[in-house]
Amino acid sequence: GGYVYDGTEKTPEVTVKDGNTVIPAENYTVAITDNTAAGTATVTVAAAESGNYSFTAEPKTFEIAQKPLDGLIQFSEDTLTYTGARQAPSFTASYMGNELVENTDYTVAYDQGETELLAKPRDAGDYTVVFTGKNNFSGEVRKNYTIHKATIMNVNVSQANKNTYTGAQQTGWSFTWQATTVNQQSWNVTFSERKDGEYVPIQ
Repeated sequence: GGYVYDGTEKTPEVTVKDGNTVIPAENYTVAITDNTAAGTATVTVAAAESGNYSFTAEPKTFEIAQKPLDGLIQFSEDTLTYTGARQAPSFTASYMGNELVENTDYTVAYDQGETELLAKPRDAGDYTVVFTGKNNFSGEVRKNYTIHKATIMNVNVSQANKNTYTGAQQTGWSFTWQATTVNQQSWNVTFSERKDGEYVPIQ
């Protein structure tokens, strides 16, 4: 047996004996404290003022174990694509009909390989979201997921003015593009030298 946290009070059966004789319950009182949350609960038995017995009993304790997180978190199977925003799979976390609360019932962290990230990731790549039980809950739940690269469509590159190679950094190029899911970002542009010595962008 043993008790596992489920949000309800735990009330173990109490028996008091005088030697081998069971004392009827009307001869004593029972107080149980800290018997809902995970941890150590205390049972205190005292002689009833109206009873036929006078005694002093040492308090007894029992444990309420944390509930494992495994099975309590359900993830969506949404496909994530790079948008410039921080992303992770959507999820629901509940137990006994009650929604679990982040930083009260669990904490969330993000890994990329062996590296723990400081925040939810935004770049395309493979990641793991890690839920760790807290207070009344224990254990870890890990979910691997991928942020896929965004697809850029209809890329058009235009030359603002004609530049001739001088050995110095060239300026004056203008670029326009249309993207399906990309927010404002910076882009690396590759230039190619033509036979006439001019540098032009590769479209």
